[in-house]
Order: sequence, then C-alpha cells, then structure tokens
Amino acid sequence: MRRIILATLLVACTGGVSDDTDTDTDTDTDTEAPLDRDEDGYDETVDCDDLNEAVHPGADEICNGIDDNCDDVTDDDAIDRITVYDDADEDGYGDAATEALVCEAPTGSVDNADDCNDDDAAIHPEAQEICDALDVDEDCDALSDDADPSVDRSTMDTWYADADMDGFGNPEVNKLACDLPAGFVADNTDCDDDDADANPELGCPRWDGLWDGELVLDLTVPDLGLSDTCSGKGSLEIEEGVRPELDVAGGTPWTCTGTTSGGDATISGNFIDEDTVDATLTIDGEDFGMTIELTEPGDLAASGTERKTVGGVLVILTHKLTATKR
Repeated sequence: MRRIILATLLVACTGGVSDDTDTDTDTDTDTEAPLDRDEDGYDETVDCDDLNEAVHPGADEICNGIDDNCDDVTDDDAIDRITVYDDADEDGYGDAATEALVCEAPTGSVDNADDCNDDDAAIHPEAQEICDALDVDEDCDALSDDADPSVDRSTMDTWYADADMDGFGNPEVNKLACDLPAGFVADNTDCDDDDADANPELGCPRWDGLWDGELVLDLTVPDLGLSDTCSGKGSLEIEEGVRPELDVAGGTPWTCTGTTSGGDATISGNFIDEDTVDATLTIDGEDFGMTIELTEPGDLAASGTERKTVGGVLVILTHKLTATKR
C-alpha cells in the first residue's frame, strides 16, 4: 500500500511521463555585419575601395587617376588642380579669358594670364613698346606710344613748333613724339615763326615792297696793268617776290679805264637764314660770290672783295651794296 502511494506522488511531481527527446525547434536568425576592412568609417557597401583608407565617400578628390570620393568620376574637382591659360600665339603668355583648372597642363597652355593680345606673338609683357599708327600697347601695360615712358625713342619722329600756324615749323624748336603734338608740324623750314607771312611759300623773309639802293663796283685786272680797271655806281631795284630769290639789274654801262663794259650787273641768290642771302653777282658774264645781309631798320648791305681767274687772268672785284625798302 505504501509503495503505491509513493509512486503516485512521483508522477504528480513530474507532471506525468518524462520524455528526454529535444523538442526545441528554434533556429538562429542573426546575419553577419558588413565589413570595413580599411577602417575608414565606410563599410564595403558604400566604400568603392575598402582596402584603401584614403578612398571613401566624402574624401578629397586629388589628381591621381583614382576615384577618391567614390562618385564614379576620376579626378573631378580635384583639390590640387592647377590653373592654366591658352597661349594661342605661343609667345609664353596666356589669355585670361581661357582660364581652366586641370590636373595636367595641356599642350599650348601656360600658367599665366598676362597676354593682352593672344593673337599676336609680338604683343606681350616683355615686348618693346614702339610708335605705331594704331597706338598698339605692345608691352601690355595699358599704356601705348607717347603715353608709355618705355616707348622706343628711336621709333619717334621729330616735330617742329609752328607758333604762327602757317604750316611751316621752327627748326630751332622741336620735340620727339610718336604722334603729331598740338602746335607742331613735320616741316622745319620756317624762317620767322612769329610771322605767318614769312615762310618759304610767301617769301623768307617776305619782301613786302620794293627796295632801292646803290651798287658800287671796282673791277681790276692786274695782269693787264693798272689801266684795266673798271669803276662805277649803279642804282638797284629789288622787286617783291614770293620766293627767297633776288634778281637785280642796273648800273650800265660801267666806266673802265682801258675798256668799256657793255653788260648789266645782276645779282641773284637765296636766303640761307632769315636775314642772309647767299648771292651771286654777275658782271660782263662773269660770276662773283657775295653775301647780302638784311640789317636794321630794313636795310640791305653787302661788301667784300672777290678774286677769280678768267681765261688765265686774275680778276679782282670789290663791291659795296646798300639798299633801303621803299
């Protein structure tokens, strides 16, 4: 009886018949995490090179032929790109309008933007500024020709002051310049730049009336003896002319001791400055040099002795000329 009760209690305590079979049907549902092999903070699902810690999204793109920031473009917007400019005229200076950022400079490019005309190899910062009709800025300093102190002076022209504005310049007042300065001309033949009526076109100096005077001559031919001497006085009339030339006639016949002169005495010449005439006196067909001076107040004067050999014979001419404007 006691054994039956004990068995009943054991069954009650164990909840019935024991079954040692493993009835656990649960399975492991956990998956393995993505790897970050280069430990750059980006796993292999987003890192385009998980073996290079310098390559990952957000990295700085540099010029190395690698897609550093994993945007599927190589070397785009690289932080170490260089700035280059086209050099179309191959003078070593670039066009600022063609600025580009590149990893490698292409052929025909330079690293400066200093050219002011990339179509002309003669124009660049190291070129020599010269005078030219178009006022080109050859050295790219924003200054050209007369405005540029570095202009080659050998390319300048000489200009002459024209104070009386008659178109003829004063040879003693001049300046070098590329372009014609105000108040200057290219001509340098004015004899009086204070008088617009005195110039090579109107007369230099301008004879504004008639001149009357006297010419005294002594012509001696020593080889023929002292008897062969001609002396005489003649009246002069110098007519107004538009050119600096004198034509004088008068004083015939000349009285000679031994013979009679049958020719006129004539004077012709050209002004060599504003008050001096380089003249030729012709008497009996022979020429003698003389200098006529314009003296104050409006007088002409010349004197001197000229010698020459005519047909092997020495001829001496002493002359004296005076004239006053009528």
